[in-house]
Amino acid sequence: MCIWKVAQEDRRCEFCSYYGECEAHEASPPVDVVGAIYCEAMGGIIARDVRDKTRERNVVWARYMVFWQLTKDGFSLTEVGDFMGFDHTTVLHGRNQIETMLEMPKMYPTEARIWEKFQKSIELCGKKFKTGGGSQ
Repeated sequence: MCIWKVAQEDRRCEFCSYYGECEAHEASPPVDVVGAIYCEAMGGIIARDVRDKTRERNVVWARYMVFWQLTKDGFSLTEVGDFMGFDHTTVLHGRNQIETMLEMPKMYPTEARIWEKFQKSIELCGKKFKTGGGSQ
């Protein structure tokens, strides 16, 4: 069974089309495949590359959101850091910042709006990672 959420029609997801039939694979997609989808989705929201080495607030928070989503999907801090070009401790800090923002969204109104757009974006593309991946 395919691990990607695919639209209502009976068709293969892009991952399966590239790597093989849906029924033929059970392995999770690598972090670079999933991460590229998340980075593209977030880039469409903030009109910047989240992997840029910048300290601009909107880019930093967007990057943290991608960190959080990838670690939630089961990728290790090191895998996420290597893919995004940051140290694992930066990923941990970012993930913790998002946890705080999710607990108190009224304290972070701009970030909460970006978060909602990001979640909708990755759901609408029909490719939201749903079963966990990477090494634990």
